[in-house]
Amino acid sequence: MRIPGELCLYDERKHLAAFVAYPGNKAMVIFIAGLTDGLFSPRYFGPMAMAFHAQGVTCVQPILSSSYNGFGTSSLDQDVAELDTLIDFLSQHYHPHCIFLIGHSTGCQDAVTFFRKGRNATLIRGIVLQAPVSDRDFLQSLPRAQERLEKARSICTTQGPETLLNGELFTSVFPVLTARRFLSLAERLGDDDMFSYDLSDEELQSRLRHMRNVPTLAIFSEKDEAVPKHISYPELSKRLCNVMGATGYMLANANHAVNNSEECTRELIEQVVQFIDKVYSSTSE
Repeated sequence: MRIPGELCLYDERKHLAAFVAYPGNKAMVIFIAGLTDGLFSPRYFGPMAMAFHAQGVTCVQPILSSSYNGFGTSSLDQDVAELDTLIDFLSQHYHPHCIFLIGHSTGCQDAVTFFRKGRNATLIRGIVLQAPVSDRDFLQSLPRAQERLEKARSICTTQGPETLLNGELFTSVFPVLTARRFLSLAERLGDDDMFSYDLSDEELQSRLRHMRNVPTLAIFSEKDEAVPKHISYPELSKRLCNVMGATGYMLANANHAVNNSEECTRELIEQVVQFIDKVYSSTSE
């Protein structure tokens, strides 16, 4: 798919770029992709950007240091700092009067963390979380999960948190990963652990309750392959929405990246665009 837009260098020091699709609108949506994703992934980004354009909204997708395989040596805090730099750039060059965040998969953790810690968090008018799932729940469902976790803890202690994990035990799951980032993803109450099934209401509150201060739409996929089969996703989704004060929507028959059917993709985009349009209209009045 060809998407008209501008490719901008928003961080010259780190050589980080962002694609601004259909520039010229005063409302901007920043799309934050998940682990291993890069520009124009997941695949619904293009159709979504086109749908936003029809509503007078510009969609922006940044490349972060954590994009592609960079997630293995990055962190949520680093993503937040780079998103702040991006918003500084957009504010200076495009002058948006309304900014939204959309997170996909681990991009949801970025959006949640940014709204809690970001220097520009007060500029965010609404947030969409698409496929907010637990990396820890997924990793625990894989073979040798406990062995992998204990080995990473040992390496972190004896060799240091920035040690790259190697060997088939780890590379069969992630190609490049430090001990620190693996534990952030895989350890209970690690930095990335926000949506896990076994977290108590109090633990969820400590990580998600600040989301009550911003309009939030959480979109879940009924057939999400990242959610282990023993977990009741409908039950978990209700708990997450209750804590965040979010509107929840379950996409029937959709997978994690919502790329298994055109119908699911259309439904996703329709829900997201309607939410952004509703919040944008209310803030413009």
